[in-house]
Amino acid sequence: MRRRQIATAALNLALLAAGSGAARAQGGSGPLTLIVPFPPGGIVDTIGRLLAHRVGQILNQATVVENRAGAGSAIGAAQVASSRPDGQTILFGGIPQAIIPSLQPNLQPSDPLAAFAAVGTTHTTPYILHVHRGLPVNTVQEFVAWAKARPGQINAATTGQGAGPHLTWELFSRTVGIQAEIIHHRGGVPAILDIQANRAQVMFSTALEAIQAQRAEQSRPIAVTSAERLAILPDLPTLAESGLPGFDVLSWGAWYAPAGSPAPVLARISAALEEALQDPAIRARFDDLGVTPAYEAPEASRARLASELNRWGRLIREARLQTTS
Repeated sequence: MRRRQIATAALNLALLAAGSGAARAQGGSGPLTLIVPFPPGGIVDTIGRLLAHRVGQILNQATVVENRAGAGSAIGAAQVASSRPDGQTILFGGIPQAIIPSLQPNLQPSDPLAAFAAVGTTHTTPYILHVHRGLPVNTVQEFVAWAKARPGQINAATTGQGAGPHLTWELFSRTVGIQAEIIHHRGGVPAILDIQANRAQVMFSTALEAIQAQRAEQSRPIAVTSAERLAILPDLPTLAESGLPGFDVLSWGAWYAPAGSPAPVLARISAALEEALQDPAIRARFDDLGVTPAYEAPEASRARLASELNRWGRLIREARLQTTS
């Protein structure tokens, strides 16, 4: 009898161990760590924490959010790329991964398509072109005419060298043929303060930053970069409507895992991410942040990254913006 009890106990332990191994293979036994490559408190951090919490609830899995800021997101990206490919460590990346390889090719990973497996796109948000409130312009056409009459005499603020708003300015200024001295800042707040003080006259920023600046009477928005108008600013025309047909720029976010991560694990996380983005509470919060839920499955998310790598790489080469600093 005792021999049978021992045998049964041994079998139960074996089944328990096998079950634990299966749970690990499914990516559910340990915490899911989301690496946010920007400081706490920003829009990416806010979105990341919202989604990580909801995804954890859907998966019945603990989630941890870690901020690994620096080098325009490259530090966090490098950490994830070199992590164990078990589906437990995820990068909250996006448009920086399409810009950094051409702008700073010395930073790793230099080939995000090889370094990462896409989990899914999370959201998009346009940039807004806004100007100093004292400028005698109310439309893009008026601004371009005003700027062309003052070649080299105006300053354009950016939220950081190589960031999406900076490259959007480069694309815009090359498209319309105006010149400006570029003043780079560390983030949107100091850039907007320069606009308010008239040390700079124009900039692109995220929709949330521009809306907050308008409400604080720090600047005046004149156009949005997306193909369609923003619901929160329905009277603000698009750049395409303002005489630049085809001008369509969106910032975007996506989750990426290290290359080689198990496809079933990533599919499970991606499905949870899609479900999280349908949550009414999350969608309402996204509205407050000026972003649009935009889930894309792994293949479409990877295709977006490939397309954006080509687009911004071409602009960086044409404008000779490459830097290794």
